[in-house]
Amino acid sequence: MTERPVYSLRRYVAGDVNLITPRAAVAHEFAALDDALKAGATPPGHAWTVQASGMPIGCGGVMECWTGRWLAWTWIGEVPFSGREFMRRACMGGIQTAIKHGARRIESHVPLSMPLARRFNERLGFKVEGVARAYGPDGSDYWTLAIVVEDRHGR
Repeated sequence: MTERPVYSLRRYVAGDVNLITPRAAVAHEFAALDDALKAGATPPGHAWTVQASGMPIGCGGVMECWTGRWLAWTWIGEVPFSGREFMRRACMGGIQTAIKHGARRIESHVPLSMPLARRFNERLGFKVEGVARAYGPDGSDYWTLAIVVEDRHGR
């Protein structure tokens, strides 16, 4: 019988993305970040890494684009079923961090070809706002999702 991995969360360390095989290409606005992360840069904003028994399986973060508007990003590889809830909680922590730092709006972008990723975002509280046509690095269409903090807190 295979032993279940032990999951942990830590601050992102330069080079973590090179240890993770992502499940999809990132949106075009992350293309520069993607290249910089692969070259060993530390991402802007607040970033974290989820590990399974000491090996990175996903990372993500939130960064402020301008006052009140934040962008959430993830770089997620193959996550064992037993680690999905841990990954969700890590992402929720990123959302809470953005809100704590004054986010009015947190955006996420997901390829139309990834309905499971869209559902994951919806479980985090993101609402689909529409489709951004020709948005991806390969010209593919993406869903635009957002959390509007005012809506979330009923103001």
